Amino acid sequence: MITDREIARNIHIVGGPAISHSADCLVYVIAEYNGQAALIDSGAGPGFPRIQEELVKVGTSSVERLLTTHAHIDHIGAHAIAKKAYNCIITAHETARPILETGDRIRSAADLYGLPLEPCKVDEPLKGKSGQINFGELAIQWLHVPGHTPDSVVFYIDDPEAGRILFAQDAHGPLDPRWGSDRSLFKESLLKLINLDADILCEGHFGIYSTRTKARDYLEEQYDKF
Repeated sequence: MITDREIARNIHIVGGPAISHSADCLVYVIAEYNGQAALIDSGAGPGFPRIQEELVKVGTSSVERLLTTHAHIDHIGAHAIAKKAYNCIITAHETARPILETGDRIRSAADLYGLPLEPCKVDEPLKGKSGQINFGELAIQWLHVPGHTPDSVVFYIDDPEAGRILFAQDAHGPLDPRWGSDRSLFKESLLKLINLDADILCEGHFGIYSTRTKARDYLEEQYDKF
């Protein structure tokens, strides 16, 4: 049975404003897939101990990979903590490296949140426009989708039972020149997401859209808004 925190078999919400901390994005885990677990974003930082508790609840004692959707504080604030806790591989688009590795408070929006940001090394920079990460027997696809920020990426998997699951964290925006936002690129990226025909959309702040129709409608709504 799928609960409000279980998106599909082995895929769960383990962080967010109602779970870990008010400043956190929704944090997802692909849990113990052939003995490995991948975390998608880490939250703002203060709520990470609660995220760790949720990981244990879904049977995850170790995180092998931390996949970064973009370098905003509500998504990366706990990266350095996660690295120390799990010695996980930090994956992010190459354009996010200067933000993560210097702790840039403007580009990360840490200044707006009033939260500290500890610099964190990117172990696996994603280069180019798209690619695949091999995760056990699972292929995690990634797509560069600049617009909200220059470094934004989405991740998606094709699950044999649930279909295509798309992790598109900030598909709603917003846009701000301080982060390098670009409206034209954002709309182009939204079209790419629409054309992925996801069966389930996992958004970073507005939850789960659990059918292809709902996912498409949400993305088209964002496209029309901008």
